[in-house]
Amino acid sequence: MQANINVNSKIKDRLLKFIKLKSISVNQFHKNIGVGNGYLSKVTSIGSDIIESIVENYPEINVEWLITGDGSILKKEPQTDMEVKEPYETYGNRKGIPVIPQSAQAGFNTFDISVYSKNIDQYLNVPVIHEKADFAIKIEGDSMSPRYTAGTYIICKNITGITEVRWERVYLILVNHAPMLKRIYPSQNGDTIILRSDNPLYRDIEVLRSDINSIAQILATIYLEN
Repeated sequence: MQANINVNSKIKDRLLKFIKLKSISVNQFHKNIGVGNGYLSKVTSIGSDIIESIVENYPEINVEWLITGDGSILKKEPQTDMEVKEPYETYGNRKGIPVIPQSAQAGFNTFDISVYSKNIDQYLNVPVIHEKADFAIKIEGDSMSPRYTAGTYIICKNITGITEVRWERVYLILVNHAPMLKRIYPSQNGDTIILRSDNPLYRDIEVLRSDINSIAQILATIYLEN
């Protein structure tokens, strides 16, 4: 039997806050969860099937927060593929910024990044940003040249998601487990973003926000001479 939950103005306000966080329109939200336009402005109770639809289409939402207001707006996200699985200070009792053994592609590629302590065999010692950085990775490709050239190491810090992105800046972004170094731009479609290369020979890439696994801020670049 379908249960109904009374919807007061606070729950409506929380849904509107979530919609704003997702950078989508109310009508787009209505469409995604399978209800008609104006639903939120008219509804006085909400069925469990609608709650299920919201969770199915927006699995990141914290249902406890939605119903009660307790906790955070989003669920606590699990560690992503680009995050190391334990504090980097403990790797082999050595201190430094762990270097992910796979290379990032300044263009586009299709491999997965999965980092565990046993995979780390190289560290960068950069005292100024040592405590801020999560990992470093080596660049391949020329789509972000001349600033980011092949062979350069980028030192990165994971951010919580698209809401922390400053548009038009360069980030290391994992889309469907493919790492790319790109400038991030908003799109006219609230469900997508635009990834742009500095090299004009490369075309823009439009990706779904739901396909983003993780995003990392670039703290510094280092080029090591042979």
